[in-house]
Amino acid sequence: GGKQGADKGHSFDDIMQWVEEEFTDDGCVLKQIGWMDAEGNHLEEAIHADLATLPEGVQAGLSEDGVAECVSSMMAEGAEKYAHCEAAYTEEEGAVLMDVFTKIA
Repeated sequence: GGKQGADKGHSFDDIMQWVEEEFTDDGCVLKQIGWMDAEGNHLEEAIHADLATLPEGVQAGLSEDGVAECVSSMMAEGAEKYAHCEAAYTEEEGAVLMDVFTKIA
């Protein structure tokens, strides 16, 4: 897949294979504990319910603002790092990659 040229970065298929290899175990764990559904979507209610059982000090370090800031930072870093590759992907592949990376972050 993809319109990848030799100087454009990684192919769509290469990226998807890497994601599968790197994050399959994480996804399995999150599914097993009920934090992710079969499509890879986070189950916010289950996550919040479980986190509410943690000691207050731990909870304080897991604020929604902190998590949102972390996700935003990771997405910005990835966008900057791979901006030169953007033209290598079809619009559909770009949308899939954005969705995958948002779920990973």
